[in-house]
Amino acid sequence: IYIPAGTVHSITKGSFVLEIQEALDVTYRIYDWDREVKRELHLKEAKENIITKFTCDDFICKTRDIYSSNNCELILIKQTPYFTIEKWNIKDALEAESKGDTFSILCVLYGNIKIICQSGEYFFNTGDTILIPAKLGKYKIAGNSSIIHVYL
Repeated sequence: IYIPAGTVHSITKGSFVLEIQEALDVTYRIYDWDREVKRELHLKEAKENIITKFTCDDFICKTRDIYSSNNCELILIKQTPYFTIEKWNIKDALEAESKGDTFSILCVLYGNIKIICQSGEYFFNTGDTILIPAKLGKYKIAGNSSIIHVYL
């Protein structure tokens, strides 16, 4: 689900969320779910910034295959002017290359992986998040896994 800025939203207790957002840390709280320790509400600011012109289609991620082979499947989840989100399903290994002009982020949804690059081998597990430097160059991801790949 894509939640554009200015959309009123919440999550329920026990939810697992991978939040991808722009480098802006502004949250206007309009309700605090009767927490024991109360937090400040921002009703005036929220009212000034809530956007209501969205339709259901604005929230749906219409996925499409980018690439598919015996070893991997690359799926475009969402492309915005600010970031792109892909899902990489890897069955054995995937050869990749950094973007060169911007970093990217990998989040391991499940599986154990090994990233092999010029500087060495690095191991990661389910739930780990990895920053891929813009200038890393070619690297290999080995292992059976599902990964979210995000870049600017």
